[in-house]
Amino acid sequence: MALSAPTVFNFFEPNYVQPGPLAASGLYAPEFKILTDTTAITITNYLYSYLYANKPTDMSNSTTVYMDFTALLALVDDPAALVNHLDLLFAGGATSEGTRARIVSALNELPRSTTPTERVRSATYLLISTPEGAIQP
Repeated sequence: MALSAPTVFNFFEPNYVQPGPLAASGLYAPEFKILTDTTAITITNYLYSYLYANKPTDMSNSTTVYMDFTALLALVDDPAALVNHLDLLFAGGATSEGTRARIVSALNELPRSTTPTERVRSATYLLISTPEGAIQP
């Protein structure tokens, strides 16, 4: 029942251990109890739909959620600065250097004809779909 969680861990099992590297390190990961292969894909698809939603022409009666990339467009000519800024916004600066470098490399490989908005969308999507971008530091 809502608001009736049995512990401070909400409805997560506080002693849940995620198989693999976390278990090998002796770490608990209650939040991973609800993560499945289906939810991992569903969440990134859900976020993608927000990134690619267009601003409604009539805002007075709209319930559409969209992202305004205006402030980020100033960084589009410097992929490393763009990725670093997105890292701060979405991952609290916790994204590894290797992950940031791979995203910058992917941005540099986009065709020259790619619009600035599409570059920002691509950078944002790549960052938020990484493990570092999927957690709250």
